[in-house]
Amino acid sequence: MEPIDALRLLSAFGTAEPGFANLMLSGLINAACDGGAAHPPGSREVNDALAAVTGIGARDETEGMLATQMIATHAAAIRALRHLKASDTITQQNSNGNLAVKLLRTFTMQIEALQRYRGKGQQKVTVEHVHINAGGQAIVGTVHPTSASRESK
Repeated sequence: MEPIDALRLLSAFGTAEPGFANLMLSGLINAACDGGAAHPPGSREVNDALAAVTGIGARDETEGMLATQMIATHAAAIRALRHLKASDTITQQNSNGNLAVKLLRTFTMQIEALQRYRGKGQQKVTVEHVHINAGGQAIVGTVHPTSASRESK
């Protein structure tokens, strides 16, 4: 492997550790690429899967693992949809359709997990307690004083 290719591989999985990158690449090939021991996936298919991981832009090993899982989940969902399309019976349609839905929901949860991990999914909630006695009035929301009320003070 050329040094630039090794660097790209490390970068794709958000790591500086070659062992980790090899582990993730192996998992990606096994889970996302068609083929097996008798007919291993071709370099184009492996490079396509690796390009998808690179597109996620993992910043560290945790994101690298999640990116690998996301691509594997996406590939499995597409396979399930392909099988759904080819289903001949209602039972096959139900089975393949249910699997596809589960995988697509999982993929969405993985995206949300990545966003939360990166800090984009944080929300700020402010809860204030206000007591209003009988006959009182309250305003819900943010109150900004007008210029007239500032001048009367």
